[in-house]
Parts: sequence; structure tokens; C-alpha cells
Amino acid sequence: MADGARIRTNPSTSATVVGYGYRSHDATVHCGRVVANTQWYYHKNDTTGLSGWSRYDVLIPLIEVRDC
Repeated sequence: MADGARIRTNPSTSATVVGYGYRSHDATVHCGRVVANTQWYYHKNDTTGLSGWSRYDVLIPLIEVRDC
């Protein structure tokens, strides 16, 4: 996860930000979805306990992710 990665309520840059992720945080990615040609991942920030959506450029899973 990139430092300051926005965690959102929905897979959209206009969705509400519920928190932020940082390189030092662990995350569990549950699934992914392509919206408007952009890959999004639904995940839980294991460090803060927040769940939400982040874009592919700030959260890169280490394993294959199923579709939401």
C-alpha cells in the first residue's frame, strides 16, 4: 500500500474517503472490480481495521484476486 492511500466507500474517486493506508500497514484484499477502465480492490486495512476500496496504483496485491 502506498503512503496516504485513500480507502473509499465505493470504487470511485468521488466516493467518500473513510481512511488512509501506509506502507507500514498490512492489508487483506478480498476482491477486485474494474470500473471505468480502472482496477479497484476491496480490502481491509489490517492495521487500522478499516475496510473499503482503493485503486490499483496504491494497492498492489501479491496474489491473484477474485472478482467482486
